[in-house]
Formats: sequence, structure tokens, C-alpha cells
Amino acid sequence: MNKEYEIIIRDVLKKYRKDNSLSQEAMAEKINYSRSHLARMESGERSISPSSAKYIIETLNIDFIIDKNTIDEFNSVFDNFYISIVKEDKTSIEEYHKYIIDNKDRILKSLCMYRYYVYNLYYRTYIKTPIDLDEIKSIENRIDYLSNKDKQLFYDLTGIYYRFNNNPKMAMTYYKKSLKINEDKLIYAMTLLHMVRIFTTSNRYSKSIKYIIESKNILKRYKMKERVINCDIHLALAYSFMKDYEASIEIYKRLLKDPDIINNISKYNIVINNLLWTYFRSNKYRSIGNNIKKIPDKYKMTLRDNVYAIILHYYFMNDDKESFNEWVDYFKDEEDDALQRMIIEIYCMYFNGTDVRELLGKVNSASSDDEDYIMILNSIKDKLKSTISRI
Repeated sequence: MNKEYEIIIRDVLKKYRKDNSLSQEAMAEKINYSRSHLARMESGERSISPSSAKYIIETLNIDFIIDKNTIDEFNSVFDNFYISIVKEDKTSIEEYHKYIIDNKDRILKSLCMYRYYVYNLYYRTYIKTPIDLDEIKSIENRIDYLSNKDKQLFYDLTGIYYRFNNNPKMAMTYYKKSLKINEDKLIYAMTLLHMVRIFTTSNRYSKSIKYIIESKNILKRYKMKERVINCDIHLALAYSFMKDYEASIEIYKRLLKDPDIINNISKYNIVINNLLWTYFRSNKYRSIGNNIKKIPDKYKMTLRDNVYAIILHYYFMNDDKESFNEWVDYFKDEEDDALQRMIIEIYCMYFNGTDVRELLGKVNSASSDDEDYIMILNSIKDKLKSTISRI
């Protein structure tokens, strides 16, 4: 019997004795053990074999499952649940979570009870439902009941909890605990990427790049291509934040040649959006136009609002009314972004011949906290001022 299971059995025996108001001597007599033998079992000085555990549980008629076949079945589900997590297999995650919920009462009366708490915690984190800190602390207080692999996952989940609750310092503490265990390389890689989110928000981009590359190398070894692609996207963003636009652009251009990107509208949206905005930030306007022409017709109706925003700005700046009118019809503005709506309204008014001075006054009244939209507003102002000076 492994160490975690022995700890659980000791707790079950102690709980039974307490619930039935038995002294060690009285309980020992029930199972034909000496008091000292039972005392050493409860304290951990003496190991508990599977046969001894089975004998005691059955003799005392304790409602607790230690049957090997049942425990093997539960563990197989949890182990496959774990594999689904590291592979981000959404269908299997749902399937295995349903199993543990359907079998909750049996699992909580078995040697796998604490695995249930960890994996249910994972699922609730995964679907972003509220989690009580007391629930996390309850598991942490019994951390020795978990295998190293489950401890590693639990510490990563606790880090996520604190990050979601705006406590990056505590999040980093738990992420580091997870990394220190390092029982499973894929969870290790996942934790590195979770830490990157904190480094990025605190402008520690060189640290982000180091951790992304380390995570990517692990994921490549395990042939986790979709997650390697995610690492490349994170890496390109980090280079862009550091204003190393060339490095960022090279990654995005490589990704856009990958069939897995081209055939995935969600991933394609992210990459083309980030590439066009990176060209804009680095003043490579001609490259924006070249890449707009390469957007497949099948995706023109399904792009993100941010992609339409940079495309429409490009055609506005180039006085290309025909291309602007073609693309403005695709723009849906589902995010209800008032500033974006106003900017596109200005473009439309400009192409419809509205007085440029009126438009400049409208632009001057706009403000934004977003660095990219500040650049767009300034770009519009410069064009309108230039137009006025020619009148």
C-alpha cells in the first residue's frame, strides 16, 4: 500500500474510533490486535499492508471502499482525467468529470477520496466557476494524502485561483511549489505558461520569453502541436511588447503558412490580428496591405472586430474608398466598442464628403487608454490636418 493510502487508512481508523467513543485498547480488542500494535499503526510508526487494511475495515464493518478492483477503476479514471488535462482534450475532460460526479458518493468513501477533491477543483477552475478559498485550504491541509503528480496539479490550480483573484504574489508562490515537484513535465510546461501571464502583466517580457521557450521545448518533445502553436503566439506577443517587431513578425508569418492555422478560424483570427497590428506599430503600412490581400475569402465574414479595425484604418489612410466600402460591410461590431464605432463612423463620413474640420473636432474629442487606439487616433488627426492644409 502506498504512502498516501496508508495516511488515509490511518485517518479512517482514527475517525471510526472517535465516532464510536472507543479507546485504543477497546478498538484493538475488536480486531484482535494489541493496543501498542494499533497505536503504532495510527501514528504511522508501523506500516499498514493491504491485507491488514482489508481485515480491519471488514471486521469493524466500516463503510469504506478498499476493494482493489474498484480502486483500480477509480484510479484509471483519474489517471485518464489527468492525461485529458495535459492534452487539453475538452471532450474527455467532460466525460471523466461526469464519471466522478456520477460516482461521487462511492469515491468519497474510498481510498481515492482526495483525488476527487483535486480533479473536481480542476474542472471548476476549467469552467471558471467561483471557488471558495476554504475549499482550497481544506485540500492543502491534507496535501500529504496526494501523490506527487496530484500535488503538482493542485499547486498549479491554487496558483490559478490566486491569479484570478488578483493576488499575483501568492499565485507565484504556488506556481513555484508546483514547479519544484516536477513529477510531470507537461504540467510543468503548463505552469510555466501560467507564470508567463503574470510576467507579462508586470512588463517582465524577457522573463516571459525564457519561460515560453522552455515550455515550448517540453511540449515539442511530447508532440503537443496545438500547444506549441499557442507558445509561438505568446512568444510573438512578448517580442512585440519588447518592440522587437522583426522577431514577432517572423513568428506570425511562419504560423500563417501552417495548415493547422489556415484551417482553424479561431487560431487564424488571432494570428492575422496580431500580425496586422504589429505591422501597424512598426510603421510597416505596405505590409498591412499585402497581408490583407492574402486573407482567404472564406474568412472575410468571420474576422474579429480588431482585425476589421486595422484593415479599415489602412484603407482610410490610403484613400481607397472602393476597398474600404467592401470591407466595412463585413464589420459587425459585436463587442459594442463605442470608440471603435466612432472611429469607423468618421471613416464613413470622410469618404461621404463630410467637412474635414468637423471630423477633426470629432476626433479631438475622443480619448483612449489603449496604446494602439491612441496611435490610430493620432494617425487620423495627422491625415485630417494634412487634408485641411491642402484645402
